[in-house]
Amino acid sequence: MPPTWGDPLITALIAVYIFIHGTLEIRKTISVLMESAPKDFDFDGMIREVKGVDGVEDIHHIHVWRPDEERLALEAHIATKERDLAKADELRRRIKRLLQERFEIGHAMLEVE
Repeated sequence: MPPTWGDPLITALIAVYIFIHGTLEIRKTISVLMESAPKDFDFDGMIREVKGVDGVEDIHHIHVWRPDEERLALEAHIATKERDLAKADELRRRIKRLLQERFEIGHAMLEVE
């Protein structure tokens, strides 16, 4: 007669295996759904780079998140002394280009103040 503890042991091992792998996968999904900031994103470097753009006085109200597993998005306010709308729009385009090229931010919502 085979031991009666074999089936429950194998079932428990399979359940633990599924739990571990499910937990690892669900973390990514929860991070996207909660619009969490990416852990490896260089906020300080990004702020430094944007402040280095000619015409930028300050950057604040910064929110970076992942709308999905592959893209990054950013929302921020850019302070400038520029009052010419065409020049302010050009400044916004330059910053967006910088964010795309240096930080792989595909979607940037910038409010120029």
